[in-house]
Amino acid sequence: MANTLLLPQLNSNDLQRGLLITTKYVGATDSKGSRIVATCKRDSDTTFRAYVAYDDMHGSLDAHYLGALAVLRKIEAQNEHFAFTIQSVGSAADTYAFITEAHPRPRN
Repeated sequence: MANTLLLPQLNSNDLQRGLLITTKYVGATDSKGSRIVATCKRDSDTTFRAYVAYDDMHGSLDAHYLGALAVLRKIEAQNEHFAFTIQSVGSAADTYAFITEAHPRPRN
């Protein structure tokens, strides 16, 4: 298949790899306030999830970013080899997707 894109692309083997964290806004219910649900499915057996209150004072992206960071804290608490940084974000409809990069965990 010919490359019809305007710019040359990386080969798939050259792409950075990391975890994907998705976030979604959930409106208020009778018993819970509005919140961001952040999810990272590491493998078929392990899913990390965090809920953070949605604060109108933050912008929408900031609220979703805080949710992604909450999931990273859970992941790092169970991972003794790697720490993670968020490298990029994308959005689709009502969802944000954050891509992380793994780094060797600093030794104390």
